[in-house]
Amino acid sequence: MQVQAIAASAPPARRRIAVMLAGLLMSVVSPGGAQAVANPAIRVVATPNPNVFPLLLALAHQPQLPVTLLAVADGAELDQAFAQQGADAVLAMTTTIASKMAYGAMPPLRLTDVTMWKGMTAMVMADNPARTLTDLKGQGFILSGATTGGRHGGPDLLFQAALARNGLKPDDLKTCYLPVMVGVDWLTQRKPLGDHANCEPDKDVPAAGVLLVEPAVSGLTLMSHMPFKPKVDARIAIEPIFSGFKAWPANQLPHGGLAVRIATLDDKTRASELRQLRTAYAAAIDEINAARGSAIARLSLARTISIGFKQYFGKLGLDVPTLALSNALGEDRLVFRHDLTVNAIGEDLARWLNEVVGRAIPPSLYR
Repeated sequence: MQVQAIAASAPPARRRIAVMLAGLLMSVVSPGGAQAVANPAIRVVATPNPNVFPLLLALAHQPQLPVTLLAVADGAELDQAFAQQGADAVLAMTTTIASKMAYGAMPPLRLTDVTMWKGMTAMVMADNPARTLTDLKGQGFILSGATTGGRHGGPDLLFQAALARNGLKPDDLKTCYLPVMVGVDWLTQRKPLGDHANCEPDKDVPAAGVLLVEPAVSGLTLMSHMPFKPKVDARIAIEPIFSGFKAWPANQLPHGGLAVRIATLDDKTRASELRQLRTAYAAAIDEINAARGSAIARLSLARTISIGFKQYFGKLGLDVPTLALSNALGEDRLVFRHDLTVNAIGEDLARWLNEVVGRAIPPSLYR
């Protein structure tokens, strides 16, 4: 190389400069002489949902992780991220992913990791005697999403399936779809649902309850413990409603995780980046679980996640209160685990998702 020849014959000062130039050139040239181009980062799309929390923790610890997080508002923007932004993977509720696959709204994906196992609860006003979904028949109820009402989204599909398990039809409850903060306000202020533009005018009753995902459950619970605030109970856990599955504990469900575009999985040049993502995500889950028994560790970890959430999703006007997330983890209302592989739970997972989605799901989602 010409730079090396100059280095050999130049005076000491010029020789040092030439050696530095040679090092810089060698750093961008492969041994065969071709320019080395780094593989693109894995582009992971996510709505503001709990499955993104371990990734936010991983990115805080490893800023160099070859991952680009595409933060979007709702399910429609998930589709757009694959169609227009070249998304490689999605962190979402499994019911959302399965529904998208069933309707062909996303490219072929495969669930690689199911990691969120608990975190969905029906909150009920404390002075309401309802203890089951059946007890809520004929009453007002709110379904909510982070930025929209979440109609036809993963939690909505799960709730409708839970109603069916209780022998109820969708119109047995006077349901209204509202963004989460609006829904909480409408519930606690006991406003008639029909007064909101999103709700049918004939639903002229206040809501008896609302379906929430953590850490919103813990946040509302904390608020209801404050003086002069309306009292709301985290009363009806969704997970135990779905009995009959042996692949996981009775108080858990395979709520969410990571699904990767099959084309990305088949691309051997992306294997290293994908492995780094999955390894860092699992390590973050281990850190979350190790912190459960220590209030100080939980608060520190929750603050890190909260800061990351604000960085990516603050544009949507959303945040994750540190204390609410810490409580959700400490009281085991939000549970992450990575020890159950898709292969190990595949048969029950497919059966459960078929029940919830109510439509044939491509088998390639599981294997």
